Amino acid sequence: MQLTIVLLSIMLTVNAHAALACGYHSSLDSSTFNVAHPGSVAVASAIYHAGERGILDDRITTARSATLFGQGYREAVEQLRRLERGVANRTADLGDTGSRRFAVLFVRSRLWTDFTAQPGRTKVNIHVDGPVEGEPIVLTDESVLRALFSAQLTLDAAIDQDLVRIVDDHDRKTHALLQAALATTGSPSPSGPSAFGSLYR
Repeated sequence: MQLTIVLLSIMLTVNAHAALACGYHSSLDSSTFNVAHPGSVAVASAIYHAGERGILDDRITTARSATLFGQGYREAVEQLRRLERGVANRTADLGDTGSRRFAVLFVRSRLWTDFTAQPGRTKVNIHVDGPVEGEPIVLTDESVLRALFSAQLTLDAAIDQDLVRIVDDHDRKTHALLQAALATTGSPSPSGPSAFGSLYR
């Protein structure tokens, strides 16, 4: 019943325009979900179900603090900065001497971030209005990034479970860059409720 209400709320508030205010920058909390990209609904639903199964911490950080400079926003920025460092460290390894640009959307908070990666330098703009036309878009959530950085999930496993979608990545170079940036030493923990239960609950 609760899931039905959540999905109904999603459908009633669908708006495909990227310029919607992010959840950290408005009075909206987790009870109101606006869609900043057509693929957001499927990813948000997958995150919800992963949380229900106990394999992902699905707490919506905006519910803890919906203010721009509150705890939720700081936590989101922390994950994006970790990704920035990973991208900066691994861009040169892929042998791509040009500039590679992609956007990341946290689907539940509607926070857009633009990444421009090139060997020796990565530029990140957090809290932008939306993606640049034609660039690849990564749809996910800060809770998924936490799981990826903690080696609880691999990128391909997250994609298989619809916790991450990479849109318009025609040459799959954004996928390769993210896979390299998120790579950690050590193996992912076994899947199942206990893996995330001990970490978050």
